[in-house]
Amino acid sequence: MRAETLAPVRRLAIVDGTHAWTKGETDRKPRRVAFEDQSAAQKVSVLCVPASPEEVLDSLDPASGVDRPDLVAPYARQVVFRSRGAAPESPGRALVSLDELGRVRAVDLFADADFRWRLAAYVWDAPVEVLPGVWLFGHSSAETAANGQPIALTTRFDNLRVNQKLPPDLFDAEKAFGESAAAKDSR
Repeated sequence: MRAETLAPVRRLAIVDGTHAWTKGETDRKPRRVAFEDQSAAQKVSVLCVPASPEEVLDSLDPASGVDRPDLVAPYARQVVFRSRGAAPESPGRALVSLDELGRVRAVDLFADADFRWRLAAYVWDAPVEVLPGVWLFGHSSAETAANGQPIALTTRFDNLRVNQKLPPDLFDAEKAFGESAAAKDSR
């Protein structure tokens, strides 16, 4: 996988299945970590499909899903989940909203079971069918807070191309980062 971030800081990440390399525009050299040494959360973050709800959904307990009876427009279905590993009496809930095709279009995380205290909101728009039945979203947004400060993140991709030949060296960390990519693993 190769992912390039353009803003707020330019960053390149390459994952070859055994190692993950990252380098931001302010980094002196790339950071290389053996993939097997990464935590489960780091692996999900690295391997999730960009512009998809996959990473957010991974934190939810699929067995806890219950349809919300008082459906909120414009969604075709809404399902309430608890976080993976949360106790049944835990007040926190996640509301997953799906469209008429069953695609996840929004996930709202709440601190309470009454959906009054929202902790985070994720929205996916501009769906693109890259293969029959396989969708990516051209735009996603996330809103949350840390230490009382609001955080907003917008992700978008342009110029999506599917099933086209790519030069193999596009995924070659040695060529992308230079000889420093061969340095021993960072810990």
